[in-house]
Amino acid sequence: MDRREFIAELRREMSGGFSTAEIEDAVSYYEDYIDMQIKKGKREDEILRQLGSPRLIAKSMKAAGRGTGGTMSGRAGSAGRYASGGSTFFYGEPSRDEDADSDGRMHTFRIPLWLVLLIVLFVLIAVLSFVFRLLIAVLPILLVVIGIIAIYRYFQRR
Repeated sequence: MDRREFIAELRREMSGGFSTAEIEDAVSYYEDYIDMQIKKGKREDEILRQLGSPRLIAKSMKAAGRGTGGTMSGRAGSAGRYASGGSTFFYGEPSRDEDADSDGRMHTFRIPLWLVLLIVLFVLIAVLSFVFRLLIAVLPILLVVIGIIAIYRYFQRR
C-alpha cells in the first residue's frame, strides 16, 4: 500500500460516519504526518506500516465517539484534536507501547503553554525563596565576621 492508497482507504472508511470537515481534517493530519516523517528520513512503507490499517484508524475514531456528533477542531502542534461533548482527545505520533490502547496507538495529551509557564514561575519563585532564606540565615554570621575583620584591620594599622 502506498500513501495514495492509504489516504483513499481512510476517506472511504470514514465516509458515512464522519462529516466532510472531519474527514478532510483527518486526511490533512495524516498527509502532514507522513510528509514530516519522510523529511526525518523514514521510508514511506515504514511510516504506513507504523500507522496501521486505515480501517482500524477510522474504527477507533468511531469507537472513541468521534464522527457525526463529535466535531473535529483545529490542531495542536503536529497533533490533531477531536472534541466531542466536553472531552478533548488528542492523537499524536503513533507508537507501540504497553500503555497503548487496544488498537496499538498511543494517545498524546499535551500540557497547555500557560500551565508550563505557571509551573516554571512557581519553581523559579521556590528557588529564589530558598536562596533568600539561606542568605538571611547566613547574613548575621557574615556581618559579625566582616565586623571582626574590620576591627582587626583597624587596630593592626595603629
